[in-house]
Amino acid sequence: MNQCKVASPDCPESTTELREGLHKLVDRVAEVCENFEGGFFAFEKALRPLVWEMARAFMTLFLLARRLGLEKQQRHYPGYRRFHKDPSRTLRTMFGEVRYQRAYWTKGGGGFHPLDAELGLTRDGFSPWVMSLACRLTAYLSYAKTTLVLEAFWGWSPSTETVEQWALGVGGEASAY
Repeated sequence: MNQCKVASPDCPESTTELREGLHKLVDRVAEVCENFEGGFFAFEKALRPLVWEMARAFMTLFLLARRLGLEKQQRHYPGYRRFHKDPSRTLRTMFGEVRYQRAYWTKGGGGFHPLDAELGLTRDGFSPWVMSLACRLTAYLSYAKTTLVLEAFWGWSPSTETVEQWALGVGGEASAY
């Protein structure tokens, strides 16, 4: 998977920095659109990675803005203390990998990330859309074929074992219905 090239590999601290990178990326995409000499198929293939790079940059901006908003609230969680360093994380989305930082609150041996909890992100590092689509595909395809389809459309896929775990986890709740 590709890293977000608009943001530095280290997680950005400023939404202004990200917005400037996004403006440059939009200009780069427009330049390709105005000056592409090949046929439509080749143009579409050239456009996809640029659009996905832009999507990753927008996701990075969203995650940073939400992190900064949460920090402004200065919440405290009884019985927990904030870890001295905000660890970074790689989130695997349909557009590729997005890196971001978030606070960690600890209590003895365990803890949690308030931003991840607020956004509904799970520990496995995959976006909800990736997990949802993979589980839906397994209703019609084998786990291996599901990963092949995801690879064909996205250029990457979670492992067959990961897709199987998701489908079985979701399916385990089906008996209630």
